[in-house]
Amino acid sequence: MKRTQHQRVSNPPPKPLLIWDGECHFCKLWIERWREITAGEVDYATYEQAAHQFPEISVEQFKRAMAFIEPAGEVFFAAEAVYRSLASLVIAGSARPLLDCYGEKTRARQLTLGRGAGFFVRWGSLI
Repeated sequence: MKRTQHQRVSNPPPKPLLIWDGECHFCKLWIERWREITAGEVDYATYEQAAHQFPEISVEQFKRAMAFIEPAGEVFFAAEAVYRSLASLVIAGSARPLLDCYGEKTRARQLTLGRGAGFFVRWGSLI
């Protein structure tokens, strides 16, 4: 299977960063919840706070969708940004199941992680 090339930034953050618009009340509620879930493993910022650090990403793109920037410099947008921000918990060693908000199946989905470990993601287990 061919790996998709994602946008990259030249000056990545030291830890994962989820950037959101700062205005959407629905998003704000979820950001507050995800801050609790990620417990310091992921940083959060509005695009107004972070856009100047990542000139490779246009303000229009930040306004259009959340962005998740990994310490390696890869950038993901929209649902994939949320998915990857929560998936970082498992990669960091947490055994908590994750909300599958990216992909075709919303009830259960088999994931394969870096070390070949498989587990099922259950809808609603973190919300």
